[in-house]
Amino acid sequence: MNLQGAIVLITGAGRGIGQALFRELSSRGATVVGCSLSGDAAHSIQAVDVRDASAVQSFVDAAVRTHGRIDVVIANAGWISAQEPLAEVSVENYERQMRTNVDGAFFLLKAALPILRRQNSGTVIAIGSRAGRRGQPNLSVYCAGKFAVRGMMESLSRELKEEGSAMKSLLISPGGVDTDMRAGLFGEADSHRQQSPETVAKIIAKILTEEIAVPHGADVGIIDGAITDTLVLS
Repeated sequence: MNLQGAIVLITGAGRGIGQALFRELSSRGATVVGCSLSGDAAHSIQAVDVRDASAVQSFVDAAVRTHGRIDVVIANAGWISAQEPLAEVSVENYERQMRTNVDGAFFLLKAALPILRRQNSGTVIAIGSRAGRRGQPNLSVYCAGKFAVRGMMESLSRELKEEGSAMKSLLISPGGVDTDMRAGLFGEADSHRQQSPETVAKIIAKILTEEIAVPHGADVGIIDGAITDTLVLS
């Protein structure tokens, strides 16, 4: 894919991997339409609560009205509050994590897929995690959400394959990333030892441009700034 002029939608674009992707793909000539919970008008980030299906639908519809098509959709928005044993997680925290991390991805894909299917083109990416491959202590709800997204993307990749679609779906499962969310969970010293969001974003950009070849339905592991494995889900 040539990113020059490509129309890219990203949720959770206000910080972390999402912000790095917004900047990296924009620098390669893409028109990036990003959103975050609070928005950032100065940087053209729209305010969208991904837990609200109608808000996500409006976000996608507005992008199509403005640009006429979608080339890449990246479900990135995520949230976690703290490390907690399962029995101590409040219902409120459980619901917010699952609604942000799972519902948010589902609502974006549900809104965008009919458009991509009509085009019979485009790439759908969900940002997963190593925590979506193996459960971690005191992160039960976050892991459950990432496992759910992995299952969602595996199902989608099989659907597209059976349809003979030209669309491509990918899951990106990074290890530790130096973000505010990581620092809040494990401390700044730990966070600063991890790979940068910019490094992850550059790898995703190279996957999109096919500088790095990755098959449809792949779950791509990224640790310490390098692809460690590519598991084909479809």
